[in-house]
Amino acid sequence: MGRKAAGRVKALYTIVGAALLFASAIGAGFGQAADSDNATAKALASLPRDVQDRIRTEADDVQQKCTEDTTYRNYHDCQCLRGKFVAARLANPDKNRLNITFDLRAECANKLGIASYNYDFCFKKASRMMPSTKNINDAQRADYCRCFADGMAKKYSSAPDPRYSSISNMQIGMLNTCLPK
Repeated sequence: MGRKAAGRVKALYTIVGAALLFASAIGAGFGQAADSDNATAKALASLPRDVQDRIRTEADDVQQKCTEDTTYRNYHDCQCLRGKFVAARLANPDKNRLNITFDLRAECANKLGIASYNYDFCFKKASRMMPSTKNINDAQRADYCRCFADGMAKKYSSAPDPRYSSISNMQIGMLNTCLPK
C-alpha cells in the first residue's frame, strides 16, 4: 500500500472510530442501549476489505491468546475482549495491540469465572495449606472459600491486573481477610 493510500486508510479509521465512539456516547447519553456490536460491524464494513481482514485476524489472535492462557481466560471474557478490541482498533489504528488489550482488561473482567476459579483454588489447595484453616470442617471451608472467591471477583474486577504477581498478592490478601474468626 502506497503512502497516499495508507494516509487515506488512516483517515478513514479515524473518522469511523470517532463516529463509533460518538454513536455509543449518544445512545448512552439518552438512556438508550447503544448497539455497539452493530455499530462496530457497520464501521468495520465501511473499511477496505484488506483492512477488515487485518483487523479480524488481529482480533482473532487476541481472543486465541486469551483462551490459551488458563489464568487470563478465567479472569477475562475472551469473546468480550475480542469485540471490544475491534472497536478500540477502529478508534486507535496506530495503537499497539498489547496496549489496547491492556486498556480493555477492566471492561472484560469475568466475575463469574474469577469467583469459580478462585473457589476451586481455595477449596482444593489454599485453605488446606494455611495453618489457621487446616482443622476446619467442610462447611466452614466452603464459607471461607466463598468469601475468598467473591472477594477476589470484586477486587480483581475493580482493579484488574493480569500479572501473576498481582493476582498472587490479591489472593494472599483475600485469604487473610476471610480467615475464620
